[in-house]
Amino acid sequence: MSEQEGDPRADHDLDPVDFALDPTIGNGILYVAGRGSNRVDAYAIADDGTIGATPTSCIIGPGDAEYTALSLLTRDFVAASGRSRIEIFRRVEGLFPLPTPAPSSTPTPAPTPGCFGGQLVTQAVSSIGAAIVTDTFFLPSTSAPIGELFVSEEVSQRLFTFNIDPGGIINANETSSTKRDGFYQDIRLRNVGSDTLLYASVFQEGRLSVFRLANGLLPNEAFSKTEKDPKTLPVGLAFDDPTSTLYVAEGGIGRIDGFRIQADGSLAPEPATSTVSVTVDGREIDAFPSDIAIVPAP
Repeated sequence: MSEQEGDPRADHDLDPVDFALDPTIGNGILYVAGRGSNRVDAYAIADDGTIGATPTSCIIGPGDAEYTALSLLTRDFVAASGRSRIEIFRRVEGLFPLPTPAPSSTPTPAPTPGCFGGQLVTQAVSSIGAAIVTDTFFLPSTSAPIGELFVSEEVSQRLFTFNIDPGGIINANETSSTKRDGFYQDIRLRNVGSDTLLYASVFQEGRLSVFRLANGLLPNEAFSKTEKDPKTLPVGLAFDDPTSTLYVAEGGIGRIDGFRIQADGSLAPEPATSTVSVTVDGREIDAFPSDIAIVPAP
């Protein structure tokens, strides 16, 4: 079942917010979540590493989808989350099936199925309500359910987990959650010894929090927090394992900070290293770094 949807901004206002890469299909498939376009685009990567000017296939959401977070679940499913929903969509060989009209709908003239202009909204395999999802992370399981989807939600100021069954159905009842404690942004999982830890940036508090999972589920409270500095507004996170450092993009102060990871996985309260402000001709650039990636030296 699908409905007709048209968004005149979709061709021009993609506003890409999150990316996911599946390297196991062909040369790889790059997925892009578009907040402005209300789409998730899939680009097949060519032999030379390039992608086409237009997506190979896409998910078309309703006008309020505002997709902001992507997680690849299995070869059959992807989770796309945004302003008001967490949705599970099917994929086949890395691409999304074309939507089809509802059997009861009245046929109307429509453009050729594609990713631009007025198109049929893609029907999700399953979905639940949400309130401004900022990030998701999938932790697979070797048995049913196929795993837990970790979700950071801005409005509730909490982190959640939801299980997903082999048919791509997401359970509407969370399996665990943290207490209400901040505008969580990026979340990252890391194993330290026998522990699985979740690291989260807490935007308005200006700090990082670390949670120790119990049987793959979230505890109520963090066991480690960095010092609060509200003016920093942390967002993106990245681990540098050789130096046991967690780097964070500090949007509010325009720099990157590095926090040492202790033996138990906790974080030092203050950064051990930081970048300096970028200047051009002696003038400081008003930057707002929101993400970070570690690229190994050749």
